Amino acid sequence: MHNTSIQTTSAEPLWTAFAADQQVSPEQLALFKQYYEMLMDWNERMNLTAITELEGVLYDHFRDALSVLATGSIKSSMTICDVGSGCGVPGIPIAIMRPDIRVVLLEVNQKKLSFLRAVVAALNLSHVLVCDMDWLMFIHQAPMQVDVFCARASLKPEDLVRIFHGPCAYRSSLLIYWASKLWMPGEKEKPFYTIDNWYTLRDKERRLAFFKDLTYKKRAPRGS
Repeated sequence: MHNTSIQTTSAEPLWTAFAADQQVSPEQLALFKQYYEMLMDWNERMNLTAITELEGVLYDHFRDALSVLATGSIKSSMTICDVGSGCGVPGIPIAIMRPDIRVVLLEVNQKKLSFLRAVVAALNLSHVLVCDMDWLMFIHQAPMQVDVFCARASLKPEDLVRIFHGPCAYRSSLLIYWASKLWMPGEKEKPFYTIDNWYTLRDKERRLAFFKDLTYKKRAPRGS
């Protein structure tokens, strides 16, 4: 079991700073703390994350995940899909902060699925769905509406932009990809690559790349 008693004194200022700069309520902060404890506990039994120090988790997982909210791209009542969710980042931090949206955690690894389901149950995140379909099956079957897809180093952009091809049901969706500083769009991504959003964490520049099929017009319902 992960022992936090030793680091309690030094941890509180870190949590306080996180709550202040991310405008986290006391109730939300309690959920973040519970999520962190579960992440550290399960990480001792399986490889969920290489980042284990609290400060690193707060910056490189939690703040990094919440950077997408600062872009204003996620509106109330939307459904977002965290592609290759892994340990639940960015999906779970976003879900904690935004109970007004639906979050789908897409993951195929069985151990990680067990962790995600345990966290969703423990935190009572009723607006979060854990889905065990792989990417290609998900976009082919389109089991639910998704307004925004988020991918943080899970799949290559050339695979992610498949949603903009042919008869895919998600051609009108927005794709947000956590890109490296030096990443450049390839030929498959260029037609859909629209804008970058840069931000800084711990003096390091980070980058969100946005993709959208600007030529696609959704068919209007019959009779409209």
